Amino acid sequence: RLSYTPLAGMTASDVARQFPSWLLGSSGPADAATSAKELAALKLEGARSAALLDARKTYISALKTIKARSITQEEHRLAGLELAIAEKRFRLGLSSELEVEQARINLLDAELVLMKAETDECWMRRRLSAMTGQDMSSAILEDLPDFDLTAPDPEVLVSAAAGRDADLAQARADLANAARALESAKSLLPSVQVDAETALGDWSPRFTVSANWSISLSRSGEIEKAAIKVEQRQRALDEAVTAIAEAVTKNLDYLKVEVASMEKWRKQLEETEESHRKALESYQEGEVLLVDLERARLNLQKARNNYLAHWGAVWEMWYTLVDLSMHE
Repeated sequence: RLSYTPLAGMTASDVARQFPSWLLGSSGPADAATSAKELAALKLEGARSAALLDARKTYISALKTIKARSITQEEHRLAGLELAIAEKRFRLGLSSELEVEQARINLLDAELVLMKAETDECWMRRRLSAMTGQDMSSAILEDLPDFDLTAPDPEVLVSAAAGRDADLAQARADLANAARALESAKSLLPSVQVDAETALGDWSPRFTVSANWSISLSRSGEIEKAAIKVEQRQRALDEAVTAIAEAVTKNLDYLKVEVASMEKWRKQLEETEESHRKALESYQEGEVLLVDLERARLNLQKARNNYLAHWGAVWEMWYTLVDLSMHE
């Protein structure tokens, strides 16, 4: 006597063709919305997309270090000019030696800041070289302009993000499995067994199909447990969808804040550049003291640094949002 289960060694499509779905019930084959292969593909695409986003953010960081080095070079030049003016004022009797010494200290500070900026750029270029496999030590990087782009539609972003999120796809698959398990617990469909019999010397087997029902006293408890599992999976799915929508909406809101901040510091940078230019002229003419020029220079430095920080933040947030709706 030989016996075997109809599912052994068979694919879901094989079983679906050979056994009617009403007989197999909910425990039989079903076309899942997301197969294990599709989940793996989503995770692979997610890893590729994350790597691309990291490369873009690294490029933006590289541009920031280059801009910072350029700014410190200008500050070093201005500090040298301030020292030359202070020495001239001292020779003319318009300032004390203490003011000249302070100008020298300011120049030394500017040299140290420039040295650090050059080191930061050097190491950032090394990182770019490692990422690209090419020597980026002297490469000219294409700059990004002031941000003036229109953010994508929130609904489009949420839909695209939901369609590409592997965790959300897994949550949907888990809910489908739990629903099928509940249906199976509620049903009274049999477990099917196919037998083949043959007599000694007779190699023409006879096939029989048997169906067994098993109803236990704990069946109601099993149904309740399966129903709770469905509720848990549904709640997990809803929370995953909500989390994605909130993440996209939050990024869009903060992008607006960063753009507004960048514009504010851009305008303030223009004003402080003009104020410093006038203060430098007044200091050269002996109309103001070094402390007044230092105040104007510190305001200019603050405006430059803040503008650069918000400029980089805007572009990083932009590419994070674009990554949700694009595969390129």
